[in-house]
Amino acid sequence: MRAGKIDIIPQVSSEQALAVQKTNPEILRVSVTGDPTLTIQLRNDVSPFSDIRVRKALQMAIDLPGIAKSYYNGTVDPHPSTLTNREMKGWGFPYEDWPQDLKDEYSYNPTKAKNLLIEAGYPNGFKTNVIADNNGDMKLLQIIKSYFADIGINMEIRTMETHEWVNFVEIEHKHDQMVYRSYGPLGHTKAPLR
Repeated sequence: MRAGKIDIIPQVSSEQALAVQKTNPEILRVSVTGDPTLTIQLRNDVSPFSDIRVRKALQMAIDLPGIAKSYYNGTVDPHPSTLTNREMKGWGFPYEDWPQDLKDEYSYNPTKAKNLLIEAGYPNGFKTNVIADNNGDMKLLQIIKSYFADIGINMEIRTMETHEWVNFVEIEHKHDQMVYRSYGPLGHTKAPLR
């Protein structure tokens, strides 16, 4: 790319794009809306995740705007979305249209998160684990782990090769706490072709 031998490089990380832009400002950078990169799915049928206060506390522990600004260098939307991405107009409710009480549940608020854990009977937090495909974004998962630790949740990250993860999580359903998916719950959801 820098030498002018190729015209395009798809799926470049924000760090790589910034490095190229710094050394070669003449190269055009085009951002394309993508899919979610990290989804942590909870076993809502088992304790402690069966308590909605715990689930809300976990969400409030994560600083989405902070991650968007520091980890993604401001290249991603800091707001949560529904099952589809925000570019799919008419398929979901954009964040701007959410009622304020729902927006509050997705805002970074570790104090409120700790209070919700106390109300749910976990004043000292709890230990948990997440089963992760090691091809996913482990740096981002470590960031989430540190946010959880700030509210007293000690999350062990258990990594597996992709084939082991698929077997353990999707075929045998052996996971008992949380799973990390490197895609959204509907897979790679794109706008329909016209």
